[in-house]
Amino acid sequence: MKFHFPIVIIDEDYRNDNTSGLGIRALAKAIEEEGFEVVGATSYGDLAQFAQQQSRASAFILSIDDEEFSPGPDNPGPDLAPAILNLRHFIQQVRRKNPDVPIYLHGETKTSQHLPNDILRELHGFIHMFEDTPEFVARHIIREARAYLEGIQPPFFKALLDYAEDGSYSWHCPGHSGGVAFLKSPIGQMYHQFYGENMLRADVCNAVEELGQLLDHDGAIGESERNAARIFNADHCFFTTNGTSTSNKSQDSRQSAAAAWSRPIRPAFRCSFPVKSSARRGGRSGRENIRKSACPLPESPLTASRIVACQQPKKGDSMFPEFRDLISKLKNSDAHFGRLFEEHNELDHRIKRMESGEEKAASETIETLKKQKLRIKDELYVILKKAEAAAKSL
Repeated sequence: MKFHFPIVIIDEDYRNDNTSGLGIRALAKAIEEEGFEVVGATSYGDLAQFAQQQSRASAFILSIDDEEFSPGPDNPGPDLAPAILNLRHFIQQVRRKNPDVPIYLHGETKTSQHLPNDILRELHGFIHMFEDTPEFVARHIIREARAYLEGIQPPFFKALLDYAEDGSYSWHCPGHSGGVAFLKSPIGQMYHQFYGENMLRADVCNAVEELGQLLDHDGAIGESERNAARIFNADHCFFTTNGTSTSNKSQDSRQSAAAAWSRPIRPAFRCSFPVKSSARRGGRSGRENIRKSACPLPESPLTASRIVACQQPKKGDSMFPEFRDLISKLKNSDAHFGRLFEEHNELDHRIKRMESGEEKAASETIETLKKQKLRIKDELYVILKKAEAAAKSL
């Protein structure tokens, strides 16, 4: 499916016939010929309005001329030049909500010498005017724009997109078979046109191999659960097929059982959500999936202490168990990763001491440290994903 995420260009010479205007329009034309939409503007104007476009932009190209740094009565220095102040404010507006969207600066080579480090750190690159052909620069920007759009897709949504675009026939529930059943009557045609084919083709059950299994926590579903746990700074996250009330009841029942089961009981496993027996995955029925995906029950009787112990994370578990080997490798080979990893662990231990009362701290301080720890965890995850992708490409 093709999404509409234009590349936004902001250049005061965008519609002028001078050298800068001709160069930036040639770049815009090359981008459009590659199939990407371009939105051009001649000034920052209402910065807030442009910054809000970041949610539907695949990349930004910001142009700045060397003349804007020229000394004068209204320009006390490069760091305080109006062009730099406007550029810094715009980038801050974008980065406040989106730390990943590509931002490029387009200008003469000598212009890059005047840019403060805080601005350079936020850029994906500096496009040197007339150093390369517009076609080459366009392909480079589009490559980064596509990588950004693919990178922001959560695991399950990406797998669902791939499945819907694959053109597979639907022989599983629900019975409308990807919307085909609605095409057989006038009112069904209206329904199909109202909701659209994408929604109906993506309306699938848990028998689709490509999407993973709720019962086994594998595939795209398992990856999405781990991604959700990372986002919410949780140890684990599990999806359910019921609503909030039943989920809360399930949790309450488990906690009550841990407190009430003080005597040995017969081991048992019970599924609290319905599974269609006709749904098949790899030749197994839904009920067989339940039996085979259930955690192995211990041979000795369950007691309250054993139940509580099962709920506690095992000593030595990493925050990204799927990357255990890669973490060990990067800690030895990547100094930046190792420093972040140690900083994350130190914050984790300090937060635990504060929450247990061992170290006195205000709730606001604990909340600030948790946010800092989450930011580091996100940065570690990005490094791990990039290292994993690099290893697969070898």
